[in-house]
Amino acid sequence: MVKPDVLKHGLWLGAVALVVAFIGCRDFDAALEKCQTDHTCSLDGGLPDGGLPDGGSPDAGPPADPFEGEPPGTCSLDAGLCLRSSKELLYNNGPTFTFRGLWGSRPDDVFLATDDGKNVMRFDGGFPNIDSVAYLNIYVQRLHGTDATNVWAISNQSYYGPCGGMPLMPVPNPSGGTCPTPVARYDGQGWLQLTQADDAGVSITPPALYTTGPNSTWVATSNSGALRWDGQTWVEEPASTSSYYSTIKAFWGPPASAPTFAVGGGYNYGEYGDYWRRGSDGGWDGPNQINVASNILVAIAGPNEQNLYAVGGQNLVLQWDSRNNAWRAETLPTLPPLNPPQSNRQAQDVWVSADGTDVWVTLDTNYVLRKHNGSWSVVTLPVPPDFQAVQVTGFENGDLWFTGVRNSSGIENGTTAYRFRRLK
Repeated sequence: MVKPDVLKHGLWLGAVALVVAFIGCRDFDAALEKCQTDHTCSLDGGLPDGGLPDGGSPDAGPPADPFEGEPPGTCSLDAGLCLRSSKELLYNNGPTFTFRGLWGSRPDDVFLATDDGKNVMRFDGGFPNIDSVAYLNIYVQRLHGTDATNVWAISNQSYYGPCGGMPLMPVPNPSGGTCPTPVARYDGQGWLQLTQADDAGVSITPPALYTTGPNSTWVATSNSGALRWDGQTWVEEPASTSSYYSTIKAFWGPPASAPTFAVGGGYNYGEYGDYWRRGSDGGWDGPNQINVASNILVAIAGPNEQNLYAVGGQNLVLQWDSRNNAWRAETLPTLPPLNPPQSNRQAQDVWVSADGTDVWVTLDTNYVLRKHNGSWSVVTLPVPPDFQAVQVTGFENGDLWFTGVRNSSGIENGTTAYRFRRLK
């Protein structure tokens, strides 16, 4: 028989272990400093325990929690990354979903959303329960915001025609209509799905989304232009050339300012990439076909026009040439061969540091592209090989987030998010 005091002690230790799994990253900086000082950071292991103090194999260290993913402190000097924390949602023999939405205002305030229409999570230094922010009825493809009281989400579903065949929403509508849209806003208290007049004339086309405040948010339209939410209704911002072949996929603007660039593209006897520029009258000049873009562009990022990048298609990475007002293709290193279950390799997202010297591009694989101080390299992430990175964002404290999916042939298909610290 187990004595009550022994049982109590064991339960206490178990509780401590559980807490450490959530807040182990708080000791990260001290562990990392010791690791670098003692030269015990491993190339493929972790911080001690898990280090290579004698040049041998990493000791086992504590086992990873299967729900929380990899243990904090796992480092790769080759990648220049150390893991701070991770989150994994497991789907046993069921459909696999992906953290498509990723946005944060600060390193300790990051929102993530899955594309299964259910989960929106908020990281505020420690992960809450998966339903602590919201269960949405939209299949989130992208998040954007300004702070924790102004976070917007857009789904991957477009509604065409009078309400797109969707039922009218029996709620008062600040947008002056009763047709649902694929757009929702979080105000710090809860989510509200926005609506549109049933005679709006144009439909919202995901996934482009950009906001500077509760009363200034932009989405793309099916006729290659944009709609702007002004707090009361949707205001059309037409393109100079209306086209149903090409649509905006992503907006960009200087920090805290209205968008000035957009990228996207379409299909018309082949796939192609386009860009738009917003004029002072609110209209969009475009779509303008990009000669060096043979694929649709899906993401754009940068601190300013001098360090502005766009990505899409088969490993296509472009940089804006502000002197010549043109996009130029970046010369990239040779990529590793694809391994199952990776059946495709498409540029998904891009993040650029505030000084423009650090650029990261996801490819729907377990490796990513990095341009550091002017040179591109392939970085294999220190994560399980079946992870496929989709979204990326970073912060000036060195934190770097990757979200995506683990798509193995086993039962642990999972939606995964990793938070790293950049070492260089």
